[in-house]
Amino acid sequence: MRSTAESLPIRTGSLDLVTSFNSVHHFDLGRFLVAVARVLRPGGRLFVYTRTPEQNARTVWGRYFPGFLEREQRLYGERALRDAVRQVADLALAGTRTFSYQRSSTPERLRAQAEGRHYSTFSLYAPEELAAATDAFVASLPGPEVSWVDEYLLVVARRRGHARRAG
Repeated sequence: MRSTAESLPIRTGSLDLVTSFNSVHHFDLGRFLVAVARVLRPGGRLFVYTRTPEQNARTVWGRYFPGFLEREQRLYGERALRDAVRQVADLALAGTRTFSYQRSSTPERLRAQAEGRHYSTFSLYAPEELAAATDAFVASLPGPEVSWVDEYLLVVARRRGHARRAG
């Protein structure tokens, strides 16, 4: 069965957990949260794992890939995510946490990721623009091995109401 994230064909109050992994920027956030609140059981949890615009700017792509930050305008900031959860009456913000990962790669591997459109942001480039940007990116890298810290934000919300007890 296929559906959009904003129109979940799932029975009301039937799920304990909903997750979104690096994808919430592709959704209409308000409609998605309303749909999640509907399908979660009372006490059920929503986990949204994503990157904020600020975190995106600190990646190897944000620092060195021409036009990457200008093209990627879909990401939500932490405040926007918190506010969006708070606007849904049946959801309560349970908390947020930042995760950081040390990364390293070679220019060749990073080139392959760009050419393979590893991130959806690369789909925002015309083919000839992507090729030129990739060449400029590789030329701008500081050495034969590049290191950086990737950061992500985890937003946790819970469905208001009392959870049913097993018994």
